[in-house]
Amino acid sequence: MKKISDDELQELLAIHKSGKQVIDLSYTDLSERDLSGAYLEQANLENASFAMADLRDADLRITNLSGADFTYANLTTANLAGANLTGACLRETLLSRAQLQEATLVDADLTEADLKWMDFREADLSGSIINGANFFLSAFDAWIIEGIRCTHVYWDQENAIRNPPDRDFLEGEFEQLYKSLPTIDYYFEDGFTPIDALLIEKTVSEIYRSNPEFELELESYQIRGALPRMRMTVKSKLHKEIAYAKLKGRYEELAQQHQEQRKQIADFTIELIANQKTAYNIEGDLNLKNTIRSRNSNVMVGSPGANQTIHYSSDGAVGEKLEEILKFAQESDEISKLEYGKIHKNIESIKSGLAKPADRTRIEDGLNNLGNVASISGLVGQLVALL
Repeated sequence: MKKISDDELQELLAIHKSGKQVIDLSYTDLSERDLSGAYLEQANLENASFAMADLRDADLRITNLSGADFTYANLTTANLAGANLTGACLRETLLSRAQLQEATLVDADLTEADLKWMDFREADLSGSIINGANFFLSAFDAWIIEGIRCTHVYWDQENAIRNPPDRDFLEGEFEQLYKSLPTIDYYFEDGFTPIDALLIEKTVSEIYRSNPEFELELESYQIRGALPRMRMTVKSKLHKEIAYAKLKGRYEELAQQHQEQRKQIADFTIELIANQKTAYNIEGDLNLKNTIRSRNSNVMVGSPGANQTIHYSSDGAVGEKLEEILKFAQESDEISKLEYGKIHKNIESIKSGLAKPADRTRIEDGLNNLGNVASISGLVGQLVALL
């Protein structure tokens, strides 16, 4: 491990910041140094030691930090976007509010690291160790966690609520619960009505039967704003283009067939807002008959030809409500065994979130205030999105 004086370090940092030279501090002992606010973008810091160093607000974008040691270091609000942290040691490192989007943390050790308010979007944590890490309010969109190793984590700010509470995660369990899947976005350029929800449900069911290898699932609807959007997930990036083409082609074919019904619904929505009416019946082959009701809300769950009803009490235990929804899915003639398996997995994921008070509150509120959804899968998907 190379040694370097403070004066030499400051001189090198000045040269690097000027752009005259990209500095190489690989295999250098920088432990316990004050590097707060340092500009180190694209520097070579491979296998350097930053143990107990102060790197608050440091700029480490696109930096080679593979094999570096950050044990007990302070990287609060540092920018490590796109950095290579392969095999790095970040045990008990302070990383709250740091940016790690698109960073590579393959096989990194993040045991008991402070990862609160972190940005992990599109980061690769494959094979990393995260035992006892705190992920309070961190962002994980499209992160990669294949083979991640985890006994337990914390989702609360104070490290008071262990997850799981009374056991360790099984091998691969954390990955199954929290992995991100490739997404497909479809934009409703002609607007969105309840009819569209049913047409999408029909389209997805058809694709599921013809191409089960896609594992196409509805993740969410965003119907506010000028351009409503639906987001789906697929098992692999290899399936994205063909799945999108099938979805777009079939949905738009059905939308054309039901164009008159869509127009009637759109016109009625305008009238409903203007006159504050409270009830409406849709007639025809897309009649909404499959209904879940709570005392606080009516949650419409429809599919063509369905005719089933489940009742649950809004003041019952949230776990009981989830079990009733699961039972309803199991007994429904409209739900395949494969789809039921996915619903069951998502229900278990929701249950695991009940250990966190904030998530439990969101789930309870969600159960009592769900709006119209197109299917049991969509209902469960809304609840999963609350976690």
